[in-house]
Amino acid sequence: MKRAISALLFFCFIYTIQAQKVKSSCSAHDSIVAKYRNDADRLALRMIYKIGSAYIDSATIQKTLSDTMLNALIAVYNADSLPARDTVIFMRNLHTYPTPVMTNFYMAADSMLPWMQQLRLDSSKIGTDSVGFLIKTYKLKVVRYYRINQFPYHIAIFESSENLNLDVLTRLFNKIGGVYFANKGKVEGDGNDITQIKTKNFIELIYSYGWENCQTGCLNRRFWKFNVYPNCSVDFLGSYGSIWKPSSIIGISENHVQASPNPFHDKITLQNLNGPCQYRLINTFGQVLKDGNISAPQIENLEGLTAGIYYLQILSNHSTKTYRVVKE
Repeated sequence: MKRAISALLFFCFIYTIQAQKVKSSCSAHDSIVAKYRNDADRLALRMIYKIGSAYIDSATIQKTLSDTMLNALIAVYNADSLPARDTVIFMRNLHTYPTPVMTNFYMAADSMLPWMQQLRLDSSKIGTDSVGFLIKTYKLKVVRYYRINQFPYHIAIFESSENLNLDVLTRLFNKIGGVYFANKGKVEGDGNDITQIKTKNFIELIYSYGWENCQTGCLNRRFWKFNVYPNCSVDFLGSYGSIWKPSSIIGISENHVQASPNPFHDKITLQNLNGPCQYRLINTFGQVLKDGNISAPQIENLEGLTAGIYYLQILSNHSTKTYRVVKE
């Protein structure tokens, strides 16, 4: 009996019940809509696979479902009378972890094919064959074309102008003659996320912040749970999970360089640098994409990189440290 009571007390300690329901709005400025559109599409795509929706065989993401997710995210954003909203929106700036990838995939094909040679020159002038049809239909562009000497094919990396179900799109490319394989990009590791459960009466959104060893799976995670109703009112149900202490979130000692944010978008900030040093940003094929001397604590102009995993090397005092970073 004492053990049961102790367990209950411990659970109450980590799960803070703070049910608060407030009026909100599902309308926002275009900049806020754009800020959460990727999250809405990703939540919709995850749900399509979870419930086995008819859209599971469509390369386009169901717009009505994505709009429903977007409205729920904006409702939480607008619920400014809830203190927890400030935590997940501004203090932690939580978004979905970038999986599944929705805009980038790569294809390996026979380099002697006429359409493959045209991809190498200018993908915007591709013909009306199967590849040209897919490129025009899904508004694709080749962001990189390269070869690996030991393999008999060349590789084209595509980027779409809108979020897509790349599992379906890559299957379409795999059916084309001369294609060795087509695969969507992958994001390894773990990190901050938003998950959802859609019910008849409300949408449950759970925001989470992860820290410590997230490259292989975050050892600590804190959750904040909200219910969003059809009238856009928001109910904050509470927070739970690992105890959130700012000192425990750092995850490294002061004597080590820290790269953040991770995932990053257009720049990486380096903390705890001890004097000038050099850096290299390397892709998973071992190619150095960017390097130089660090005179400021930021590596900028990274928005042109495709989403995926990279390795950041910091060279200083005759030592080299390597960090795995993720481009969202």
